[in-house]
Amino acid sequence: GSAAGLTVEVEGSYLNEVLQVEEIELEEDELEFKGDAVVLESTGPRDGTIQLSFGMATGTVDVVVDGDTMFRDDEAMNHFDLDSIMDNDKIEVEARWADDGSIIASSLHLEDDMGYEIKGPFDAMTDGVSLTVLNVTFSLNEFTFFENGIPGDGDYVEVEDENGNGYADSVEIED
Repeated sequence: GSAAGLTVEVEGSYLNEVLQVEEIELEEDELEFKGDAVVLESTGPRDGTIQLSFGMATGTVDVVVDGDTMFRDDEAMNHFDLDSIMDNDKIEVEARWADDGSIIASSLHLEDDMGYEIKGPFDAMTDGVSLTVLNVTFSLNEFTFFENGIPGDGDYVEVEDENGNGYADSVEIED
């Protein structure tokens, strides 16, 4: 697929007048997830849908993987695709909305830390009890840190749950 009309940010350097691209960041990637992945369906090693869950938080997010999705694995850049995702592998996903409202993964990254994270549109907050982002609900307690105040309608928020206990450790409003 072509990325016509997308704003991109490219990091790289010139070598013999050729731009060596080190990193392309699609500015459209407004969604990020770090969660446990299960492959719901695949029609090939790089085509399918994964479902992400977030520890003890309730709710899941389905993410579509297609030919444009970059698979990145820090472990010596091993070959990594849908076939190699074991149930509940921890995966970090950068994603964007498709025109039909589905969520398309721009990149997948195998992770091995404990924490869970979701960045997306704020849905709702039940006063002091829970907070919902993209239909995933995290509990709140006195230890939840609101970095830029209490989110409201239209805000994008990044919620982190460092230990997977279902309680948001930090909630940051993204500008």
